[in-house]
Amino acid sequence: MVKLYNEGGPVFMAILTLLALAIVAFSVYTYSKSNVDQNEGVHLRRLRVIKEMGLLSLVFGFFTLCLSFAGMFDAIEAASHVSSAVLAGGLKVMMIPVIYGFILFLFSRLLLVALSWLKRA
Repeated sequence: MVKLYNEGGPVFMAILTLLALAIVAFSVYTYSKSNVDQNEGVHLRRLRVIKEMGLLSLVFGFFTLCLSFAGMFDAIEAASHVSSAVLAGGLKVMMIPVIYGFILFLFSRLLLVALSWLKRA
């Protein structure tokens, strides 16, 4: 797991991890306040914040992919000849933050479903 974290780029993966922690923390906060607040509008705004943080993690993952592509194309241009094995390895490493961002997006959606269901129950 640490190997994937380092291969994905510590800066990008740290930002995505901070987003994951924010999603979890805000979900716990929303759950703790769901029975206290009777105002449905406040609860919906909190759910929207969780949804936006999940979407931000997905978009940030794709942003890292774009930055990685730019760096890869610069390296290919400088080397002028790159083997397909090296190219495939680079593409695999480039996808790590995207997959992590996608997992966070799915996790935030599952939390939204759970929080909505718990509020109705």
